[in-house]
Amino acid sequence: LNDPFDCRFKYGKELFNAQNIPDNEQEKFEKIIDSLWSWGVCCFTTNNKNHLMWSHYADSHKGFCLEFGTKNCKALSEKLFPVTYTDEYPIINNFKEIIPKGILRKTMNWDYEEEWRLIIAGSGDCYFPYERKSLKSVYFGLYTPLEKILEIMKVCKGYYRRVKFFKTVKKSETYELVHEEICQEMLSSK
Repeated sequence: LNDPFDCRFKYGKELFNAQNIPDNEQEKFEKIIDSLWSWGVCCFTTNNKNHLMWSHYADSHKGFCLEFGTKNCKALSEKLFPVTYTDEYPIINNFKEIIPKGILRKTMNWDYEEEWRLIIAGSGDCYFPYERKSLKSVYFGLYTPLEKILEIMKVCKGYYRRVKFFKTVKKSETYELVHEEICQEMLSSK
């Protein structure tokens, strides 16, 4: 996590004692808190034209962005939640608030990300298991090297027949990014 406040919140025994929560509930809460650091969090955005996202998360436009469709992926349609942006530091009063108040909350400084999160309980070494048909498109950054584009396209074409490929370009005389679909003819001329 690149935000030092991400997934941080206030909790403590005084919260339990003030509410007369039974000991077994308090133990359950503390076990969940202890296990949090082994959970996986997979992050998504709704805006693939955001300059800062490309700069921060795609190696200054040298990387790529994957577009998923939620209709074809049970993990995304059932377990993907929007992040709430607020400047109020979260206080967790019971274990049911950990995900909405602790993991799905960031400061207003990050609202440009338009983030959604998939929380994967268990090992932090886990990966995001998605169904092949849910991968819709691959968007390459402004400065993604041609060799990398060709390599990724080759791998994807072997596994994902319906995936579309786009190259990000600057729209002339504006600060807008646009995505132009890459067709086979464009690659043949390179």
